[in-house]
Amino acid sequence: MADKVAISAVKIGITGSAANAQAIAQFIGWLRERGVVPEVPVVLDPVLASGHGDLLSRDDAVQALSPLLPLTTVLTPNGPEAQALTDATRPDAQAHALRARGCRHILITGGHGGGDEVINHWYGPDSPREWRWHRLDGAFHGSGCTLASAIAAQLALGLPTAVALEHAQQYVYHALRDAYAIAPGQRIPLR
Repeated sequence: MADKVAISAVKIGITGSAANAQAIAQFIGWLRERGVVPEVPVVLDPVLASGHGDLLSRDDAVQALSPLLPLTTVLTPNGPEAQALTDATRPDAQAHALRARGCRHILITGGHGGGDEVINHWYGPDSPREWRWHRLDGAFHGSGCTLASAIAAQLALGLPTAVALEHAQQYVYHALRDAYAIAPGQRIPLR
């Protein structure tokens, strides 16, 4: 089926288990080996727990993601996820450790931090860059998934990584600004 449908990007979220992550890695490897999509961009949102802190994998989620990291074009961990994946506390050290495991670009998001601004840090082959966004009031469900999906969509259009990250973050900021509630609790981004 994959050789009959154009695949311009892959976005990966919750894998659920090490076996699932391994199967996804094998599929991406198969696509690349067969030249179906030699360098399809892969965006990995390393969801380790729900917004309420519930674990989302039957296995050690950090270990389960290992086969996917070398295939990842852009990794989008939030601060706690980056720390769990690396045991480092500073974004630059986290990014260094993740790039050593094969990830080409890391966008560490600051939504879980404090203060009036959300600071997102991008580390890639060139100099690091950061974006600062006014922190919006409230809690949101699906902000990381929305960001990773938006990045994958921009990369699928063939945009350079820096432009894709810029456009995707602007999109997510507006989606969160205009978020809505369907019940008490976290708001849903207006996608």
